[in-house]
Amino acid sequence: VLEKPALTVGQEAFAMRQNILQVWRTGTVEEVIRKDSQDVQYKLKFEGFHAGKKSIQSKVLPPQELAFTSPALVRLPVGTRCIALFKEQQDVPGAYYSGIVAEPPKVINKNRYLVFFDDGYASYIPHQDIRVVCKSSANVWDDIHPNSKDFIQKYLDQYPERPMVKLTTGQVVKTEWDGKWWITRVLQVDASLVRLVFDADKRTEWIYRGSTRLGPLFTEMEQQKLRRQQGAAAQQAGAAFTRRQTMPTKRKNAPYIEYKRDGADPDTAEASETPPPAASTESDGAVPKRAVARKSTASRKQEFQQATTTKWEYEGTVSSVDVKPVSKESFRTHICSVKCMSDTRFQYKESEHKTINPLMIPLVLGWERQVSKHKLGGRRKVFYLTPCGRRLRHLEDVH
Repeated sequence: VLEKPALTVGQEAFAMRQNILQVWRTGTVEEVIRKDSQDVQYKLKFEGFHAGKKSIQSKVLPPQELAFTSPALVRLPVGTRCIALFKEQQDVPGAYYSGIVAEPPKVINKNRYLVFFDDGYASYIPHQDIRVVCKSSANVWDDIHPNSKDFIQKYLDQYPERPMVKLTTGQVVKTEWDGKWWITRVLQVDASLVRLVFDADKRTEWIYRGSTRLGPLFTEMEQQKLRRQQGAAAQQAGAAFTRRQTMPTKRKNAPYIEYKRDGADPDTAEASETPPPAASTESDGAVPKRAVARKSTASRKQEFQQATTTKWEYEGTVSSVDVKPVSKESFRTHICSVKCMSDTRFQYKESEHKTINPLMIPLVLGWERQVSKHKLGGRRKVFYLTPCGRRLRHLEDVH
């Protein structure tokens, strides 16, 4: 259980000094002010130097604007209100800013937390650089900066389902900045984050792949909104709204939207720098949730009752894997036989392939999956291309 004990006189704590977007500083509790059992405030003393002279200031703050000075002893659930150490560069001392935990530590993100900061930035932070805020509201997005409140609420309402743009190094994607769309290129992909360089001024920025600042996701969300509006309008008019199910044309090597679902219980994910997992409930009764700016689409899903049978479609995690293509010769007219698979590049070796996902083994051994769309009917068909170049339409063709 994530415990949040009350602060005591003489204890140090991080505090919000000016506003929610500014750096949090450490102070010492001078007095505990109790108006009633629910309303508690703390008077903190801050020491510093101004114009070469030592200065002492005092300020009364609610627990929502205070944070503990040591890391939590348990893994933090998604939605935990926190402050995290943000560094522009690894060799430069950083500062603590407020945000929320948006993704639990797991193997695919190198056992780090994804933190959405109140000012809109997103970054992966290790457990030891995160401090829990002393108290959060029942709806954690009420504690967030207004610029990020709506995004955080949607993200936590929909979580663990998260639409994200699938990107690879070198791809070109339109990205929003300062109210305009710019051409950017992918420099690096780090789990749920992507590092982009803007062609106009060569500026680089890390962006959450579920942000609607990315053109493909913004377009998809706008299309969904339009379809809902058309459906509502048709329903009011008493007409049945039908939409022809057509597959949008997809450019080769173009970014596309993938719908990812984190494990239902994030505490089961591995984390090397955090203690064994504990129940994801907070001792102050607040529902764990968190904030981040930047336009994004993601949300936390309503808790569902445990079914009597396991829904395997919700089990496990989704991750991307790079498959190195096998070099093959161009197709030549021939009669297929066992000779087509005689090359060692196309043969299964248990010592090399036993640890690979069985569904990936054909792709590793030279097979290809192709999807085509016919002009007349507009229907799609799936073909499988053999290592020798022959296209197969049915399972019977394989045998």
